[in-house]
Amino acid sequence: RAEIAKRVGAERLRVPPPRLCTDNGAMVGAAAFFALRYRTSEVPLAVRPNMKLA
Repeated sequence: RAEIAKRVGAERLRVPPPRLCTDNGAMVGAAAFFALRYRTSEVPLAVRPNMKLA
Protein backbone atom coordinates (compact mmCIF):
# COMPACT_ATOMS: atom_id res chain seq x y z
CA ARG A 1 0.00 0.00 0.00
CA ALA A 2 2.69 2.45 0.97
CA GLU A 3 4.71 1.75 -2.19
CA ILE A 4 1.69 2.16 -4.45
CA ALA A 5 0.66 5.33 -2.62
CA LYS A 6 4.14 6.75 -3.21
CA ARG A 7 4.01 5.90 -6.91
CA VAL A 8 0.54 7.20 -7.75
CA GLY A 9 0.08 9.77 -5.03
CA ALA A 10 -2.00 9.24 -1.92
CA GLU A 11 -4.74 11.60 -3.14
CA ARG A 12 -5.41 9.27 -6.13
CA LEU A 13 -5.26 5.98 -4.27
CA ARG A 14 -8.43 4.70 -2.59
CA VAL A 15 -8.00 1.26 -1.03
CA PRO A 16 -10.17 -0.07 1.78
CA PRO A 17 -8.40 -1.46 4.84
CA PRO A 18 -7.69 -5.22 4.74
CA ARG A 19 -10.35 -5.94 7.37
CA LEU A 20 -12.97 -4.77 4.85
CA CYS A 21 -11.55 -6.86 1.99
CA THR A 22 -11.98 -10.37 3.38
CA ASP A 23 -15.62 -11.06 2.52
CA ASN A 24 -15.37 -10.67 -1.25
CA GLY A 25 -16.19 -14.34 -1.84
CA ALA A 26 -19.34 -14.03 0.24
CA MET A 27 -20.38 -10.92 -1.66
CA VAL A 28 -19.83 -12.60 -5.04
CA GLY A 29 -21.81 -15.61 -3.85
CA ALA A 30 -24.67 -13.44 -2.61
CA ALA A 31 -24.73 -11.46 -5.87
CA ALA A 32 -24.85 -14.70 -7.88
CA PHE A 33 -27.63 -16.08 -5.68
CA PHE A 34 -29.86 -13.05 -6.18
CA ALA A 35 -29.00 -12.74 -9.88
CA LEU A 36 -29.99 -16.36 -10.51
CA ARG A 37 -33.01 -16.29 -8.23
CA TYR A 38 -34.64 -13.21 -9.74
CA ARG A 39 -33.35 -13.47 -13.30
CA THR A 40 -35.82 -13.91 -16.11
CA SER A 41 -34.80 -15.54 -19.35
CA GLU A 42 -35.21 -13.57 -22.56
CA VAL A 43 -34.91 -16.80 -24.53
CA PRO A 44 -38.10 -18.87 -24.60
CA LEU A 45 -37.35 -22.38 -23.39
CA ALA A 46 -39.45 -25.43 -24.16
CA VAL A 47 -39.04 -28.05 -21.45
CA ARG A 48 -39.24 -31.67 -22.61
CA PRO A 49 -38.34 -33.86 -19.61
CA ASN A 50 -38.93 -37.18 -21.47
CA MET A 51 -36.70 -36.43 -24.45
CA LYS A 52 -34.39 -39.32 -25.40
CA LEU A 53 -30.67 -38.64 -25.00
CA ALA A 54 -29.46 -41.16 -27.60
